[in-house]
Amino acid sequence: MAGEERVRPRRYGTFEGVFVPTLLTILGVILYLRVGWMVGNAGLLGAMAIVLLAYTITGSTGMSIASISTNTPIAGGGAYAIISRSLGLEAGGAIGVPLYLSQTLAIALYVFGFRGGWEFVFPQHPALIVDIVTFASLMLIASISARFAFRVQYVILALVLLSVVVIALAAVQGSMVFAPTWRGSYPGAPEAGFPGTDFWGVFAVFFPATTGIMAGVNMSGELRDSRRSIPLGTLGAIGLTLVVYLAAAYWIGRSAPPDVLVSDYLVMLKRSAWGPGVVAGLLGATFSSGLASIVGAPRILQALGAAELLPRSQWFARRTAGGEPRNALIFTGGIALAAILVRDLNVLAPIITLFFLITYGTINVVVLVEETLDLPTFRPTLRFPRIVPLVGTVGCIVAMVVVNVLFTVIAVTVVVGFFVVLLRRRLDSPFSDVRSDMFAAIAQWASKRAVASRQSAERGWRPRVLAPIEDTRQLRAATAFLRDVTYPKGAVKMVGVRHGGDQSLAEGLTTVSRQLRGEQISTTWSVVEEETFEQGFLASMRASGNGLVRSNIVFLAFPGTAAAEDHALRVLDEAARQKLGVLMTSTVHAGRLGGRGVINLWIREQGPEWKVSTDLQHSHLAILMAYKLRANWGGDLNLVTAVANAAELAHADHYLHGLADLARLPGPPGVHVLNTNFVDALTTAPFADLSIFALPPDIDFDFLRSVIDGADTPCAFVRDSGAESAFI
Repeated sequence: MAGEERVRPRRYGTFEGVFVPTLLTILGVILYLRVGWMVGNAGLLGAMAIVLLAYTITGSTGMSIASISTNTPIAGGGAYAIISRSLGLEAGGAIGVPLYLSQTLAIALYVFGFRGGWEFVFPQHPALIVDIVTFASLMLIASISARFAFRVQYVILALVLLSVVVIALAAVQGSMVFAPTWRGSYPGAPEAGFPGTDFWGVFAVFFPATTGIMAGVNMSGELRDSRRSIPLGTLGAIGLTLVVYLAAAYWIGRSAPPDVLVSDYLVMLKRSAWGPGVVAGLLGATFSSGLASIVGAPRILQALGAAELLPRSQWFARRTAGGEPRNALIFTGGIALAAILVRDLNVLAPIITLFFLITYGTINVVVLVEETLDLPTFRPTLRFPRIVPLVGTVGCIVAMVVVNVLFTVIAVTVVVGFFVVLLRRRLDSPFSDVRSDMFAAIAQWASKRAVASRQSAERGWRPRVLAPIEDTRQLRAATAFLRDVTYPKGAVKMVGVRHGGDQSLAEGLTTVSRQLRGEQISTTWSVVEEETFEQGFLASMRASGNGLVRSNIVFLAFPGTAAAEDHALRVLDEAARQKLGVLMTSTVHAGRLGGRGVINLWIREQGPEWKVSTDLQHSHLAILMAYKLRANWGGDLNLVTAVANAAELAHADHYLHGLADLARLPGPPGVHVLNTNFVDALTTAPFADLSIFALPPDIDFDFLRSVIDGADTPCAFVRDSGAESAFI
């Protein structure tokens, strides 16, 4: 990876590296300031339903993370690494960049939350000064080392435990004197004058409390044993905090009446056995959340830089001798400080939550895909039923809509935008992913359904060319023509036949395959060893099979010798047996034409009726080839026919115009009816860069050679397979 130095970063265990940061990030400001409000609005049953629903979503995601982490060690970058390893660098970067920004901006939100608790104790302190001092403290701790930050979190953990103890003491001392209100009336928030709300409105306020499950995963690259630590630490923190939130909701619901719960955000402090203890927990929880973000976000940025997904990637990818991402930390601190100075992140807060939800949803999709593909490489030691990632995926989508529909659209648009930008860069991934297996599984499923339907493939026809290649000179000459015949979304399968000749054939096939794939043309190649070219190619045709995505056109060069003619006849006979179309060119140099190349499509005499219909024998593939080449060359197309009987000229002209309309040929094409026999018409036809003829059932190479000589232009002879239609 670019920018990586040879460092030996300190490694962390399950408790300090995953469990504690995850626990302290989940137990945040909402526990102390919004749980009472939630119970006052929704009642005890509604509040517990909200907690359980939120934990169903994030708990499913936690189980998905645990499953992935027991399958293979997760590299640095947390969620970015998980997604990249499965769905590719583009998807990982598209999620990783917004996730990094949201974690960085969340630092400012946690600083503001800490200031809120501080002002409760010291209301006379200036808000900006409190924010700057808090941020500076976070930066100082993070810049020393992650290990020092984790040691500070032990102090914070003690403060949070103290707050839980004083709440429990209040319960023991008899604070729960009120009868539980099981169903709430949803009056809303006091600052808005109690306008009323509903279950989903309260859920949207509470849900961000449960989105801290990635705090430990972000340290994935610096854990001693990520396969063990991430499942234990993440699921352990999720389970314990679920108990804390349910217990806190029940306690506060029995310790104050509903009207007090909805109107006083500080009710938990006032009803505890010792208010300062709860304040200490509030300050510690918000400070620890900010610390987890300021330690975790730079590690995501460093991983993005190591994968060269960012401008100046090498600078971001550097680590200190102790393994700390110092440059990434400095950059992260600059963004967070700018956000703090803005003074109001209320507009960005929903987007931050939504980026987390998109990340969690994508992780669930990764596990769902891996489980569905049933790949031998996906064998986690901790495996959950497929319903788990499915519930997580659906839950994340529902939560996104509940939080804010408009911001959901904005967040998804940002992620898709990053994905498109990275896709256009055509990144060279240093590791494999499951995308090809996923697409292959989809193709296999579609193939089975299509074959089972027993319907004609005419409607979904695309050119899929089987091209025999004997030497590299032929390969270079044919490349452009293969591209023009199949672009866009066609396919080329090149078969190199080697019989003691060109040893560089495989290298040439690799180069051409890369060029065609760069044009978004599906391309495969293989080399077979046979005594003769004919034997090798016949064998490859017979092995092409009968699948849905098999080749449907054989590409041949016009034979130049009597021996080559015999070989070509046997290939043509085999193509007919295999129901393959034929495209035979007099010179593959026709593929080098470009710009305003003119194509003459010759139509056989249809007299005396000259009736326009879809029953056009032997010419469907010729029409389709003319259409494809005209579209890719950007030139002109002529329909040409020869009519010996002058009385049929008007009928022939009407027929060609009707044929062009029925086949929906663009242009419209030029129509030329020549009053002469076919052989003479070849010399009087309009100028063309390529002439296309439907290949007759009975092939006479001497006659075809006279056609080439008469046309005095590169020629293509085309025969239908029976599976094409120019009129559908």
